[in-house]
This record gives sequence, structure tokens and C-alpha cells, in this order.
Amino acid sequence: KPRDPLSLLRDARVAASTWVRSLVSKPARTEEPKPLPEEDSAVSGAISAFLAGVQIQPEADTRLVWVVYRHSNPQFAATAANALVDEYAAQNLELRVQNLKKLLTWVNAEVDKQGKLLSDVETAMANYRDVNDAISLENSQNIVGQRLTTLNEAALKASSARSIAETSYNQVRSADPTSDSADNFPAIGNAERVVNAK
Repeated sequence: KPRDPLSLLRDARVAASTWVRSLVSKPARTEEPKPLPEEDSAVSGAISAFLAGVQIQPEADTRLVWVVYRHSNPQFAATAANALVDEYAAQNLELRVQNLKKLLTWVNAEVDKQGKLLSDVETAMANYRDVNDAISLENSQNIVGQRLTTLNEAALKASSARSIAETSYNQVRSADPTSDSADNFPAIGNAERVVNAK
């Protein structure tokens, strides 16, 4: 006799999730999934018995699937199918939060990098002025003036890049990873990993 569907699902979460993903992404395998190291024979048998009732049917030309669970008890079947969908959605949310954290780490590193670049350019400019007395030279008649102009342009570019990275960082930092509105920020919505996750 099958156990309570929720406790059975709790035991089968990892195996079922992997199995469901494999059904959606590639043709069904004939062999049963191997038990995980932490599973004993009873748990492995319960998982196999549970998975025997699962059917995943992709909808042609869409990214949607039908999740069907066949069982002699209709209430058990409905609870099992709904719980599988809920677990799959929860796992996708976890992956999305992880991707946002990785994106936040990257943006943070980019802000630091651009800030260091700006600081280096400003220091180089100040040293150049001091060593060559560049403040007293006219830009139109002197190579030193041209060099100073180049350094100023580099400083402006670095400052602009830092400002853009800082804006992205603040947007990502303030985003709620559990809300779809976070996708409205270009740094999140256009990120490769977020697009692939969708």
C-alpha cells in the first residue's frame, strides 16, 4: 500500500526532479535511475514505485509539458501530480535566485574593476602633470598637452563605465528574486543565464 503522498514526495524529490528534467530534455530512458548513495533499498523502492506512475508529455512547438500521474486512488494521483509541479517550480526558483546571486557577484566585481581603472588613470594623470609641468603647456602646440587630453578622455570613459556598472549593481541589489518584476531591469532580464533559465 503506498505511503502518504507528501512524505513519499519528500523522499523522492531529488530523484524525481532529475528524472523529470531528463524526460523533458532528451528521449525517455529504458533503464531506471540508479539509487543515490544515501538511499536504502526501502526508499529506493518507494521512489521507483512512485516514478512508475509519472508521465511527462511535452506539448509540441511549445515549452509546456503535461504532468500526468496514474494511480488507482484519484486523490493520490492529483496530489502527486500537483506536488511534482510545485517541486519543479520551487527548484526553478532556487536556480533563478542562484543565477541572480552570480550576476550580482559579477556586477560587484565589475564596479570594483572600473573603480580601480579610474583611480589608476587619475593617478597617472596627476603624476604626469607633476613630472612634466603639463598645466602650463598649451594643448595646441605641445605633445604633452595631447597626451594629457588622451588621459582625460580615458578617465571620462572609465568614469562612465563605472557609473553604468554601479547603476546595474544597484538595480540587481534592490531586485526581489521572487518577483517577475526583477526581469524589467536590463542587467537581469537580458542576462544570458536568466534568458536560458526562462
